[in-house]
Amino acid sequence: MLSHRVVILGRHTWFLLMLLCHILAPVHGVMHVSKDVCHRLQKVIQNASPHHLRDGFLFCYVISPPSPVASWKLYRGGVAAPFSRQPGGEGAVERQRPVREYLSRVAERMHPENGVAVVLVSMHDLGSLPEAAHIALRKVGVPFLVFNGREDDSRSVLIPDSYFLASKGYADVRKRLQQMGSQQEWHIKQTSAIWRGSTTGPPERLTPSTWWMLPRLRLCLLAADPRIEGKLDAGVTSIVQASPSIKTVIEGYRIPEILPEGFPDVIYAATNETGRHLLDDGSSSGLDDTPTEDVIEEVGPALREYDRRQEEDIRPRASRRHAHGRDQKLRIRAERGGNIPGSLLKSHLGYEEMLAHKVLVDIDGNANSWGVFWKLHSNSVTLKVICGFRQWYYLNLMAWKHYIPVKCDMSDLVENLQWALAVENEAKMQLIAEESTALMSKITYTKEVKSLSWLLRSNFSFPRSRHPLIGFMV
Repeated sequence: MLSHRVVILGRHTWFLLMLLCHILAPVHGVMHVSKDVCHRLQKVIQNASPHHLRDGFLFCYVISPPSPVASWKLYRGGVAAPFSRQPGGEGAVERQRPVREYLSRVAERMHPENGVAVVLVSMHDLGSLPEAAHIALRKVGVPFLVFNGREDDSRSVLIPDSYFLASKGYADVRKRLQQMGSQQEWHIKQTSAIWRGSTTGPPERLTPSTWWMLPRLRLCLLAADPRIEGKLDAGVTSIVQASPSIKTVIEGYRIPEILPEGFPDVIYAATNETGRHLLDDGSSSGLDDTPTEDVIEEVGPALREYDRRQEEDIRPRASRRHAHGRDQKLRIRAERGGNIPGSLLKSHLGYEEMLAHKVLVDIDGNANSWGVFWKLHSNSVTLKVICGFRQWYYLNLMAWKHYIPVKCDMSDLVENLQWALAVENEAKMQLIAEESTALMSKITYTKEVKSLSWLLRSNFSFPRSRHPLIGFMV
């Protein structure tokens, strides 16, 4: 009797094992093929632009319905699993999670007869490749997907940023806005402007003498302009991408109560002197904007008046450095800096506190500011500094209809902010807020899935036996 039961159990086990093999065989096959495909794509990039593989921020995805989407990380040595210890910062790994889910949703809308799509995705804030790499990708029929692009880049395919993808189209923000109801109505908002953010931007140009050249810090300095005094609350909540010496300078700086002669016009003068010639549309000519010694000598002293006295030092004490992590230290700095007159460091604000203002300022960092999406959706007016970056929905945006533009050098910031806060323009401002909110409410996660699936079917899908990278292997 016992032996009979063992035989029966063995039969059931064999049946389940065969069923499991039947299910997993296609998946294993796709993974094996996709790794070879991505390895061949890695060679294409290696030949065209080898330095773009050094940090492991490029990911290859193979979309082959109805099989699961397969992804591999490209680096100089070849390909690796997305979560391996091969080159690739934590940010790249975290960003690829929502991208993979996004592409899986795209795959669900495709059919086997649509063929196979191989895509290359950059996890950088601003993805870019040289012309040679774009030509090589075009030859093998592989689109290059990026979160942000420059206005003159028409070769990359823009997709929603990882914030949008991870939050399913800012679903939590939309829900919170609905819950706020009448609290976000235009007539009860404060007639003022607000900005909070970190010190992202071009870090290679920052020195203890030229920290004020960072656009986001210049914005904080410009908030002291007497013409808009008390109307613009701008401050950094954390100092990132800066050396300890630069952090010390920024933390200790105080905007003087009596502004030096020429403040803040000296900032505009410094920008022009450096050779950063800005075009009418706000884009940069690409010339070197490293400040010259005479500019530093002339402008620097007026902007570097800070008090180094120990009692005003807002850095965490040594005991706190060991008790808190990096984010906690930055939060402490911001909270303490927000209570010090003239400090550039200010407390972090939540959505509700930001939405209490009629004007939300948006300024780019390393690339386009991803937070601009919810600002445009907030029933407040976005005052956007235009510096030549774009996202996937920017073709739908119109200046003075959905937002108020500001030149990249911020030379018209005060003037445009005065216009925005003027009583006689109240009706126009409310209309801009309504138009932008209505536009952004139409941009949803589901619609973006449909959009990319249509794009891949129309332009980048190949029959299974005809894809240049795959050939006879699929």
